[in-house]
Amino acid sequence: MFRSIILLQRVALDDAVVPWSTYLKVFVLLGVLVGLGFYALRYAARRSGGTGLRARGRVELIERLGLEPRRALYVIRAGSQYMAIGSSENGLQFLMELKGEELLSAGTGAGADAQ
Repeated sequence: MFRSIILLQRVALDDAVVPWSTYLKVFVLLGVLVGLGFYALRYAARRSGGTGLRARGRVELIERLGLEPRRALYVIRAGSQYMAIGSSENGLQFLMELKGEELLSAGTGAGADAQ
């Protein structure tokens, strides 16, 4: 009788044992999925550029120029005025007011030919 109980326990344990290679495959697959998700989000954030910074209403981000990892130059429109704003580790700083005609001519390259 004891032999039959021991045999039943062995069969139950042998069926429940999962090889380590299965666990390894699951963890590798999980790591690959997390890595792909991370890089997909990072790519999407870079592709969106300044679109996430655009605001509805009277203030609009016209262009963003990344200078260094934590420094950028922004051209914004507030009402009918255009402004250049710099950002750095110290915060935002107003640089200068721009004229709309200068922006249009600089964007098409006509401003450089006119001089």
